[in-house]
Amino acid sequence: EPPFPQKLHQILGNPNNHKCIMWLPHGRAFMILDKKNLEKEILPHYFKSSKLASFMRQVNNWGFDRIHFGPDSNAYYNEYFLRGLPHIAAMMHRQPNGKLQQRMQSVYSQIRFTPDFHEMSKRHPLPDIDG
Repeated sequence: EPPFPQKLHQILGNPNNHKCIMWLPHGRAFMILDKKNLEKEILPHYFKSSKLASFMRQVNNWGFDRIHFGPDSNAYYNEYFLRGLPHIAAMMHRQPNGKLQQRMQSVYSQIRFTPDFHEMSKRHPLPDIDG
C-alpha cells in the first residue's frame, strides 16, 4: 500500500475531487474546500478510515504545515510535496510522536514565517499536472 503522501498526490491529481480538495495554482500547497464531502465522498476510496480527523492527523504526522496568513491562508504545504513531482514526496517521513509534539509547540514560529509561494512560482514554476 502506498504511503500517505503518494495517496494524497493521487487524490489531488484527480479532477473529480477538485470541488473538495485541490492544489493551489502555484502547486506548492493544497486546500480543503469541502470537508464534509471530502470525508463522505473521497476519503473512503483511498483510506481504511474515512474520518476527516484521521486524515488531518496523517497530514500533521507527515510534516505538513498550515499557512496562517496571506492569500493561501488555511492551505497545507511540505517542502517535498509539489504538484507534478510525486517522486520527491518519497523524501517525506512520518514524524515520531515526540517530534510531532515538538512541531506543535513550535507552531508559533511557523505563524511568524509564511512562505510566498506565488513569488516563488514566478521564478520556479512547477508542472501543471501530476507526473
